[in-house]
Amino acid sequence: MSALTVTQFKAAVWNFISSQVVSLIPSGQVIWMEQGSPRPKLSYVGLKIITGPRTYGNDDMRQTTSPGVYSIEGQRALTISVNVFGRDAEQIAALIINGMCKPSTIDSLTRDSIAILTNTSPQNVSVPLETIFENRVQFDIDFGCVMAVLDDVGIIEHTGILNTTSGERTQIG
Repeated sequence: MSALTVTQFKAAVWNFISSQVVSLIPSGQVIWMEQGSPRPKLSYVGLKIITGPRTYGNDDMRQTTSPGVYSIEGQRALTISVNVFGRDAEQIAALIINGMCKPSTIDSLTRDSIAILTNTSPQNVSVPLETIFENRVQFDIDFGCVMAVLDDVGIIEHTGILNTTSGERTQIG
């Protein structure tokens, strides 16, 4: 499994979600939700990282090809809040939930170095807007992946022993 950046992770999750709902909404209707961004026309799916990356398990430290530079890699979990807006929100949510167990989905996510860990049950969180209710469904999916960070600890070029009684210094290396 190769280490991912958050940008690569988000692209893979977007690909997964948009591929599951393509029969009901175009891929441009799957968006990352950011405050202040305009809402697309209904129906659409809004995605948001609500927790993570958080560590689980032990990290592995490996030296890179550069002396003194290490790659610290480990398993990470990120929780994505999936918010479905529109008249057929329940049907769109069902496509995503049911798609998580398809072998083709699992293979595609594996190629992107991501695994589905768990998910919550879809909840109807419809709200009144002026004179009508806007149909909304929300659920969370926990994804697992490997992420890495580089650490330049430097190298020791010279060392020595100092005799504290006489003050003499002996070079080593």
